[in-house]
Amino acid sequence: MMLILRLLTVAALAFVAQPARAEPLDALTCAQLGSEQEALRRAGVEQDMAKGHEWARANLTQNDLNVIRRFIEVSERLRFRCANLAPTRPEVNAAATALGSAANVAPTGLLPPPPLPQRRTLPTVKPAVKPAAPGAPAKSAPAAAEPAKSAARPKPGES
Repeated sequence: MMLILRLLTVAALAFVAQPARAEPLDALTCAQLGSEQEALRRAGVEQDMAKGHEWARANLTQNDLNVIRRFIEVSERLRFRCANLAPTRPEVNAAATALGSAANVAPTGLLPPPPLPQRRTLPTVKPAVKPAAPGAPAKSAPAAAEPAKSAARPKPGES
């Protein structure tokens, strides 16, 4: 019995220790996912998603929420497991091409990041110290004021 438990423990640890890997999907599966995504997009899923999760929870049926969940799942699979084969949206490519020609940006669908802000250095302010006159004795630092002695209160019962 102990031997079986040990073997199961070792097998479980070996299974957990391996990182999760998602192999890329084949071209046929990616094409099917792409057509499913387009069908869901034509059904108006993106418009429902744009209204926000609170609106969706209040106004959509459970079936509609499941359709949105499926759209998100299909989009994630296309993006991460069909990265080399994923079809790009034509309106994104058209906007990137228009921006690329207008702003001299490469038509990749992404704009370059904004420039980083310049770091300002503040001038250091030195306290004005008057130099001592030659031959005059150096002033010593002012003596620290003695702390005020607090009046001791008599303890209850003492007079």
